[in-house]
Order: sequence, then C-alpha cells, then structure tokens
Amino acid sequence: LYDALSENVKEGLKQKLIELVEGAKISSLRHKLCDCISGLGKALVPEGAYNSLIPKLFEWSKNKDPALREASLSIFQQLSLTLMDKGLQVILKALYVCMLRGLQDTNSKVKGAAFECVCTVAMILDDENTRNSLTKIIPHLLACLAGLLNIGDVDVTTKALESLVEL
Repeated sequence: LYDALSENVKEGLKQKLIELVEGAKISSLRHKLCDCISGLGKALVPEGAYNSLIPKLFEWSKNKDPALREASLSIFQQLSLTLMDKGLQVILKALYVCMLRGLQDTNSKVKGAAFECVCTVAMILDDENTRNSLTKIIPHLLACLAGLLNIGDVDVTTKALESLVEL
C-alpha cells in the first residue's frame, strides 16, 4: 500500500506521524504512533527513504518533554530489533549516549524506555567487541533499576526486570 503512494503523500505521511507524536497528549495514542513510526522506519531507513527519522529521534531524546524522550527511546528500541545490521550500527556511539542519558533521566517512564532499549540493543549485537563496549553501561542499568524500585513505579520496574531477564 505504501509503495503505491506518490512521493508527496509518502513525505506528508512521515511528517504527519512525527507531528502527531509531538502533539499527542494521551500516552496510549503516542505509543501507537511510535509503533507506526517504528514499522515504517524498519522498512524505509535501510533504503535511505526516511533520513529525517534518526536525527529527529536524537532531537527528541534531548527534548524538555519527557514524553518525547520516552518516544525516542521506544522507537530506537523497536528499530534496533531489525535494523542494527542495516543502518543503526553506524549510530551506536550516539545511541549509547542517548540510552545513558535516558537511564539517568528524572522521569521513570524515560528511564524504563532507556532500560528496555539498552537490553534490546545488547541482545541483538552480534559482534563481541561491540557488545562488550556496552558493559560500561551495566552500573547505570543497576542504578536505574534501584531508582525505579525506590520510587515504587511497579509497572515500569516490572517491565525493566522483564527486559533484564530476557538479556
């Protein structure tokens, strides 16, 4: 269906999805929009047909709005599942900084999204040297987990623990 669209409509769709995430006030809606962006990104990023996505995610990762910081990490996490060997490997150092910043965030949902992103990236890296470079983030993962336990955010803590178990 996407391939049948004109280039103008394709560009408009990609831009509109970004705008909708930026304006979404309801978290469940924002999460579904992030799923849409991730799905589109999985197909288009390797082809170079969504070049604005990765810079936008890094921009969101530094935004004052915690919802956009969470969205950034959530999309990176979903993209990494299929794209680490198709374009995300080249941004791994910047993604590492982004994930580390997320683990140290004051917002529990951002921390949780960063935690899940780190665990997913660590699971899919097949190069031992690259995977070993993530060992420096382990103390931050543990500190994040302790922080989540201390504030009593059961939902986010549970998801983080599930991600850790999968790792």
